[in-house]
Amino acid sequence: MRASDGLLLLWWCSGWTVVATLTAEYVLRTIGKDECQVPENEFLARPVFSDGDNLSYEGCGLVEGGRGGATPPWRVVLGRDDCDGLLLSRRAILVHQEPFSLCSLEARAKGAVSRPLEARMGKCVTERGGECEGYVRRVGAVRRLEAYPADQLYLLLLEKPLPKGFEVPSVRPLCLFNRDNLADSKLQFLAGLLAGSGKEVGVVGVRECMPERMLQDKCRRYLFALCVAVDEGFLEDRRALVWVSSEGRHFLRAVAFANSRDVVHSRVAFHDVLRLVDPLVRLAPDIHRQPEAPPVHNQVQFVFSGEKEHLSFANCGLESGAIRSRRDVDEVATVAHVFGGRNAERGRHPWHAHLALGHGDGHVLNCGGSLVSDRHVVTAAHCVFVEGVLASARDLHVTLGMWNASDPEEAWRQAQAAWRVFVSGGFNASAGNFAHDVTVVVMATPFRFTAHVQPVCLWNDVADLDRVANKTATVVGWGLSGDGGERPAVLQRAELVVRSHLDCFLQNRPFFSGNLQPGINFCAGHANGTSVCNGDSGGGLLLRRGARWFLRGVVSFGKARPLLTGDEYHLECDPRFYSLFADIATYIPWIATLINST
Repeated sequence: MRASDGLLLLWWCSGWTVVATLTAEYVLRTIGKDECQVPENEFLARPVFSDGDNLSYEGCGLVEGGRGGATPPWRVVLGRDDCDGLLLSRRAILVHQEPFSLCSLEARAKGAVSRPLEARMGKCVTERGGECEGYVRRVGAVRRLEAYPADQLYLLLLEKPLPKGFEVPSVRPLCLFNRDNLADSKLQFLAGLLAGSGKEVGVVGVRECMPERMLQDKCRRYLFALCVAVDEGFLEDRRALVWVSSEGRHFLRAVAFANSRDVVHSRVAFHDVLRLVDPLVRLAPDIHRQPEAPPVHNQVQFVFSGEKEHLSFANCGLESGAIRSRRDVDEVATVAHVFGGRNAERGRHPWHAHLALGHGDGHVLNCGGSLVSDRHVVTAAHCVFVEGVLASARDLHVTLGMWNASDPEEAWRQAQAAWRVFVSGGFNASAGNFAHDVTVVVMATPFRFTAHVQPVCLWNDVADLDRVANKTATVVGWGLSGDGGERPAVLQRAELVVRSHLDCFLQNRPFFSGNLQPGINFCAGHANGTSVCNGDSGGGLLLRRGARWFLRGVVSFGKARPLLTGDEYHLECDPRFYSLFADIATYIPWIATLINST
């Protein structure tokens, strides 16, 4: 930490400065009726917004000339000086509404107020009437942040985005804090717009920040606060807490509570922005962050009699001897342009299943799947729903040993209707986000193991994706194989690189910010035209360890593009972007329980 780094307590009315040091103390105890327990010194990871400087918005946090005046470039005035806000992007404004404010944001969020609300930025904040160097924009939407439902925090969205690059130097967004909360003890606060000399004051904890009675009454609200000690007169001018880096870039660390003057004398409580990032990203269409990864699960060990490798099923994951003994030159070849793949060798993927789900209108939905025992097939949950309704098991037909889909007389095929279908408990067909996109299909009669029908092994290593990131995995299917909607007759195979969550997020921040869910799914693919596509859903993404293949992912979904076929547009996979796969490692205990009990 360099001496020029600092944190800034932002206000906009006068020009004096106070220096304060931040603490993020959390109390470990049960308080009052709420039974509110919070771990002491809870760690909050740094949010990842972008590569490079990791900024929440390009060009954020800079003041023209390195210094500013009474109006910082991210200040927004709403209505006729009814309330103030902070500009976070070309569309998003964060507002902490003071009590008795005339903005009426709560009523606007509920649709009870229809009159237009204007937002003034730049020199238009102080220059009224005629032209001004800045912007006046109408607010299009008012949305309340649910992170602190007892307080008045709102995100406002402009009807019309500001120009790219903002064009006017007096208008710039404020950066969201991009460090973890362990950095707080190394940083300082400064009261006022810019860093400067000031009086240092002591560090206080949350318990010192407010009376015991208030902790009991408002535990859930205040225990997650940041608390700062300031001079008595400052209590009337608390707005936000801002860190100023050595490069002069400003980062929003916290925003004040509406009733923070109820705290102990000479203390100010603030909302922790690290806890606001997720709800902000959900509401702001042009701010994106990498979703956080959950704690890593322990390695799953399956125990079968005579097995020393902790396999999910005896002799799983092995190709037939004749095929396995041959050297596969394509295994190490550069992948050419199951979209942009190549023909798979007959019998090379004996665990790959074809699932056909019939409609009442005769239409058939096609998906893939992976045989993981003699009676259990793992596929995608969305493959067993028709217009949001779970299909009957008897309408789902499963075929193993298929290679040429156009040849119903293939001698190696084994087919039967499903007996039962178990959908992952977290899957919601109507949500449209494909979370927990995993299903286990159970057969009434075991499949007969042959050279063309064999089970694949369930993942039995730790779930940490970093352990397999940048490794090459294999996927097969009969999905679309090229532009124009061609479906191949012969099973297609492609090698896709497993991507880290960070690489996935950075490839397409707007799309993956909302769809990547670490611990639930992950990315794999190339940007060269090789991808899974329509019709490949449910198929397995397999990694090879030694002579065995292990199921790590299930084809779920990806970014679509509109293509014109004849006179009509239809959506098709976009092979320029990575695809998303349900992360089987998370569901291994559930799948193993089903194998043992059904």
